[in-house]
Parts: sequence; C-alpha cells; structure tokens
Amino acid sequence: MVRILDRNFCVSSFRICKEAENFRFWDTNYIKGSIKEWREWSKPRSVTRLKAMLAVAKAFQYFHSLGIVLDHEHLSLGCIVLDSKFCVRIRFLRVLSDLEERWTSDFKANIFSFGCFFYETYFKVQINDYHRREFKRSVIVERPSKPKIRDDAWQLIQRCCVEDPNSRPTIDEVVQEMESWKLV
Repeated sequence: MVRILDRNFCVSSFRICKEAENFRFWDTNYIKGSIKEWREWSKPRSVTRLKAMLAVAKAFQYFHSLGIVLDHEHLSLGCIVLDSKFCVRIRFLRVLSDLEERWTSDFKANIFSFGCFFYETYFKVQINDYHRREFKRSVIVERPSKPKIRDDAWQLIQRCCVEDPNSRPTIDEVVQEMESWKLV
C-alpha cells in the first residue's frame, strides 16, 4: 500500500526485527519529530498551533479522499510527524480496509480523534488514550482559560468531538472552515 500513497502525507519507515531486539528506522527528513514532541519542547504562538492543526486536517483529508480510515485505536499525536519544512505526515500502524474492523473506526471516529488532537496540541495537555478511544466527550467540555483560543477554533473542537457521530463535520468541512480563518 505504501507505494500508492503520496509521501507528502505519510512517513516512510521500516522495521528490522532480530530476535528480541526491535530496531526502527525513520526517514531522516523528519527532524522536528512528532507533533507531541514539538509541542512539548516549543512554545509556538497561537497562529502557529492553528497552522499545524490545519496541516493535520489536510493530511486526514488526503487519506479520507482515498477512502482510507485511520485506525483511531493506534493513532496518536506521536504518530503525527512534522518534517523540516513544517509539513505534517502521518505514521500509521494500521489502516482499516477490512470491513469487519471498520465498525470500530470510521471517518467520523477520525474526526473525533482530530478534535482531541486539536485540543491536546492547542492547550498542551494530554488526553488519556482510553478516553479518546472510547469517545469520552467529557474530557474536553471545559474551555481552558489559558492559552486563549479564538471562538471559531474552540467551536470547531467542540463540533468534532460531539457525542453523536452524525453531527460531526466531515474533514472537508473542517479544512474549509480552517482555511477561512486567515491564519497570518
């Protein structure tokens, strides 16, 4: 599958396993690390955080346009990588192509994950993976007072994480809205 995917949106990596040792090699273009690591060591301005999340949304949009559902049980901020040009790529452990497995993860589940990632990245907090996997909306109902967030961004996070999956926006709607914010 990696051969048909655009390298602008996915991390090329491979593993070599030797007995009990497991070595992982990454493409050397990814010098900034994951979004999670970037957020931990940097102090990005509000607009920079929003631009990073727009890049994440566009990566999700690319995969959704191909009919690819990212497995939300194995997707985390550690799998979303920034390259040296501040472009986002996703290192995914699994994609769901088997219809039997799709009941646990679908495009709407990916939108919920995106909303959680947006919240985590913007406010520099970590949502427990269990809560994210179980669609626990209660983890993001309160709007933190710091750092300040624009109303439209906060409302988008809320819409992405609404309990009813059918009320969540599509990734195309997310990207279109974020592009209208005029992030300068």
